[in-house]
Parts: sequence; structure tokens; C-alpha cells
Amino acid sequence: MTLLDTCSNVRRIRESIVLPGLRLDILEQALQRCRQENQSAASAWLMTQFQNH
Repeated sequence: MTLLDTCSNVRRIRESIVLPGLRLDILEQALQRCRQENQSAASAWLMTQFQNH
């Protein structure tokens, strides 16, 4: 997981800075699914996540 160092405090990034609203746990799950399923199934799951959030 990516860490961000701000003023000597380390905090875990939970949401994309570039794509506001995209939770990084969803992205991690999508990457895991790409390893376990075919690309079409993983893409369909990710699109469903985008529609539900």
C-alpha cells in the first residue's frame, strides 16, 4: 500500500488523489481479480463498482 509522508506523519492513502472518489481498496481488488479471473470478468466487476459508488 502506498504511504504518504506529511510533516513527519505517515498516513495511509485510501482514496485516489488523481481520480477523486476512487477508493484504492477497490483498485487493489480489481488487480487481484485480474490475476484470478479473465480480463472480461474483472473489468465487468470493476465497472459495477464504479456504478455503485
